Amino acid sequence: MDLRFVQLLWFLIQTSAQFDTSTCGVQKGCFLNPPGCDPLVNCMSAFSYRTDDDSILMEINGVATNDITSYVAVGFSNDKRMVLFT
Repeated sequence: MDLRFVQLLWFLIQTSAQFDTSTCGVQKGCFLNPPGCDPLVNCMSAFSYRTDDDSILMEINGVATNDITSYVAVGFSNDKRMVLFT
């Protein structure tokens, strides 16, 4: 089997996985927008993270608002305002 096909299949399976909130605050940290929403029902976006040995595992989920320009992203910063440039 072609390796590119396997990689594409793995990506499609991973991107269609359901965002699980049952372990939020226990096994992983979560940010839900709006707070307390259900990512499978009424969240505009959801982000989770957890550490695994020397890696960080992240989930990101968002609702497409139109067919052309919708995307979801996460930003990281050393300060709370995300403006510190060094």
